[in-house]
Amino acid sequence: MLCDFTPSATVAVKNLKAARSFYEDILGFEPIGSTLRGAQAFKVKGATVVIYESQFAATNKATAVTWSLGGHFDDMVKALDASSGWPKEG
Repeated sequence: MLCDFTPSATVAVKNLKAARSFYEDILGFEPIGSTLRGAQAFKVKGATVVIYESQFAATNKATAVTWSLGGHFDDMVKALDASSGWPKEG
């Protein structure tokens, strides 16, 4: 059944334009197709991450997407801090 299909991570954002810039320009995600109805899909290492505009963005205090960084965690945090790429909201 569903185990035969590949899942995608889906993340709500407050501002699609700002979030798309963050995911593309800062994180380097490759957009798939064009923005459609307030959503944008990205190809990430064989997986798909979808961002969509929602009034409920940033209200979830749970994890939405996880990457296994291993020993690269501290370096990744430093690189993101240096890029000033942390989104201010959604």
